[in-house]
Amino acid sequence: MKIVRVWWKDTIGGHKQGWRTLKSMIQGEPDECQAVGFLLHEDASKIIIVPNVSDDSGDGEIVIPATWIVKTEVLADE
Repeated sequence: MKIVRVWWKDTIGGHKQGWRTLKSMIQGEPDECQAVGFLLHEDASKIIIVPNVSDDSGDGEIVIPATWIVKTEVLADE
């Protein structure tokens, strides 16, 4: 499996700040995030990576919509 690093724009909100004015809520921008893991699946609509694998099992997968992805880098191709 390939090991990849994925950059994507993620949703934001609230940040446990309590009540705020509606005007202050429109100041935010999507966060740019990064994740590293084994490339489990990729198609036109999504990418799925999993950081923890053992034989044919895994844990901690993340499904990222393709439209949120900024960049993908292959770190290793086993």
